[in-house]
Amino acid sequence: MLNKIEIRNFKTLRNQTIDLAPLTIFVGPNGAGKSSILESIALMAQAAEINNIFPNALKGELVDFERPDDVITKGAENLRLFLGFQIDADVDLLLYSLNEDLKALDGFLSRNPIVEMPEIEKIQKNRLTDLPRFRERLLSTKEILISSKRKEAPIRFRFVSNIKSTYSSHTLWVASKQLVKVTQGTTTQAYSTGELRAENWLQFLPNLYFDQFQSRLLKLIHELLKNSLQKVRYLLADRGSIPWVYNPDTSTKFQWVGRKGQNTLEILADLISPKYHEAKLPYELFFEKFGMKEVWAGWMFPNSLTSGYVDPFFNSVHKLPSLGYGSKQLLTVIVQLAHASKGSIILVEEPEVSLHPAYQSLLPALFGKAVLEGKQVIVTSHSSYFPLSLDSIFKGYVLEGQTTGGQQKYTIKISPKEVAVYHVSRIAEGPSKIDKLEIDENGLKEGIPSFIEVERQILSRFIKQG
Repeated sequence: MLNKIEIRNFKTLRNQTIDLAPLTIFVGPNGAGKSSILESIALMAQAAEINNIFPNALKGELVDFERPDDVITKGAENLRLFLGFQIDADVDLLLYSLNEDLKALDGFLSRNPIVEMPEIEKIQKNRLTDLPRFRERLLSTKEILISSKRKEAPIRFRFVSNIKSTYSSHTLWVASKQLVKVTQGTTTQAYSTGELRAENWLQFLPNLYFDQFQSRLLKLIHELLKNSLQKVRYLLADRGSIPWVYNPDTSTKFQWVGRKGQNTLEILADLISPKYHEAKLPYELFFEKFGMKEVWAGWMFPNSLTSGYVDPFFNSVHKLPSLGYGSKQLLTVIVQLAHASKGSIILVEEPEVSLHPAYQSLLPALFGKAVLEGKQVIVTSHSSYFPLSLDSIFKGYVLEGQTTGGQQKYTIKISPKEVAVYHVSRIAEGPSKIDKLEIDENGLKEGIPSFIEVERQILSRFIKQG
């Protein structure tokens, strides 16, 4: 799970640090920067997947930007894009790798004493003289890890990516593949104590050191960071186009529904398979809650997918394209939630698109079930019914009914600490402003700032003043 993200100079996000919960909701007006937050996470995931080569990372399955100007904050001549996130890690495993590094480094240094070199070999000299300083950083890190283990305080890592913009051109890089900060802290103030600035670690390990000294710790950190993002799934608001009959590329095994829901039928057909039988049962009930019963997809011919559902009111059979847009776009979301494995990070833009308020108020239960299954859900929304219905899962929402596995009953209850709601707005025409809204066991403690005034004006003539 991502615990925290840090964003600087990404679109309207000038300088933001945001604590994330298992269920995180961003609300606010159009153009405030809500989608940019999801895009920044998706871009980090895309960069990690292709080894942090940013010119390539800008275009991919999760996000697709034409050029660096599309992501760098406007209004300055020389900016550096900074994206970061935090994860928890196994301290014992880190200590083991670090100690192995120290043994190997001591052996390397004993065989390669630091000597004066001619000016022509200045770069080589600088690399060698940096190794003792790298060793000092390892020792400092060891102290932090030991202290963290003793105090049972979490160790978190910050993955950093940089894009630098200049007058005439854009130089895109991630310094020596990635930068890492190791921090000892508490849940509420992660960067308060024991901070070790390690931005130079991988700068101390250019090709020479990867050839002659393989850092097990840095390799482990790289894998931890990469693995934490390999299950990011991003669903755009313009999803929900489902064909009557579909001839997919059978040579490709899709892992998610796609950012526009283009792979929904393939994933739904996979969800019908026996290996997902138990996982999909609660989502069968959610399909019915949202007006779709006995939803399925399958192969009509060797290379053709078709689909169907039962209208719960008329008990009549139809194909999925017969659904209204609100149902189709939400079907894509439900299929993704059901198919995602534990540890997945699911980003959803506006799950309430074209949904009746009664359906919007069911969204906390839908996402709460995914959270209970060990999935992280991060969404943007223009709905007030959705976040104002969070109390339903704090008190315990009961989902029950008949499924293909018989009668089932699920109680969906999570703590207010597992949910975060942020209001995103703009400071005049400048950068985004992000404020965390208070939550307790009764849900949001106040209305959504940019919504409530409009709602008051519109509804005042229907509400009797006390």
